[in-house]
Amino acid sequence: MKINIITSGFVFNNVRSLLFPIIKFENFFRSRGIEFNLLKKINTNCDILFIESNFIGKRYIQDFSNLKDDFKRLRKNIKKIIYFDTSDSTSILHPKLINYVDVYCKGQILKNLENYKYKYYGNRIFTDYAHRNFGITDKNKTFSEKLNKDNLKKIKVYWNAGLMNHSFLGKIYSHFYSSLPMQKLLNYPKPKTYIKKNQLFFAMTTDYTRNTIAWQRKYALKKISLKPNLKRVSIFKYYKKLSESKVCLSPFGWGEINYRDFESFTYATLLVKPDMNHLKTWPQLYNSKNMVSYNWSCNDLKNKINQIEQNEKHFSFIATSAQKNYLNFLNSKDLELSLLKRILNIINF
Repeated sequence: MKINIITSGFVFNNVRSLLFPIIKFENFFRSRGIEFNLLKKINTNCDILFIESNFIGKRYIQDFSNLKDDFKRLRKNIKKIIYFDTSDSTSILHPKLINYVDVYCKGQILKNLENYKYKYYGNRIFTDYAHRNFGITDKNKTFSEKLNKDNLKKIKVYWNAGLMNHSFLGKIYSHFYSSLPMQKLLNYPKPKTYIKKNQLFFAMTTDYTRNTIAWQRKYALKKISLKPNLKRVSIFKYYKKLSESKVCLSPFGWGEINYRDFESFTYATLLVKPDMNHLKTWPQLYNSKNMVSYNWSCNDLKNKINQIEQNEKHFSFIATSAQKNYLNFLNSKDLELSLLKRILNIINF
């Protein structure tokens, strides 16, 4: 089976999360009869076409009429078109394209697909929550598009950003891979012990153009009497401080899932994050065995932080267990086969 992946390349983080495991396990997939080809131009000389959303970019808004016609022509020349929406949240980035593809994939989706039948203020279920419950508004109002029953059947989960290397060296190696594409640069870290000198790590921006996106981060910090630290630091200092911290606060940003989540798991720093029970993703690490969650209103956040400080040994065990669960999963011999099964499920093979 020949699969062409039409992509903007190994440059943007969200695209890297899609491509990383495909490139890393390329030889395994080939041994099982699947040949992947990464291309920056559309080529239909294949059995199945993967197209990632960053490749489409602004054409969706600026040139949809011609884009739609391009997809119609593609469908006449290809068995299946699988679209990969690499955006951060559970929202659907390019809903009008669902009608012109066979499968629409995301790294995370709403657990209850019926919820895609509703319009959400700010395009996201959590921005809609901020608007409805706290009256938060954006300068420019936007709403998600309702999906119909036929659309819902096409939505599937591929894998989230967790299948990259989120260590300091992993970040460096990924950067090098962009200009020096050597497969051995794409590896996974092993569990390691880190000395924890600091209590809470919360390096994050609140400087968003949309209030409904910034709201949760600002409100979370306010609840625990902290001010946002907008001072940029080097990558080395960022990872050093994270690795030395006991707890990492990771509210939603543009999406629910954040790279900081997996960085926390990597460095055995306890992840504290808004409740994630509304979504479906893979690998699914967002549970009480690996993290501490608080409600979207942030009303229980201060109490959760206090509990962590008062029961340090217990929560340190959770952080260490999360690291082992995550990194052992990445280094498992079963990961290649699990990925293969997921890809075959996506293409209904």
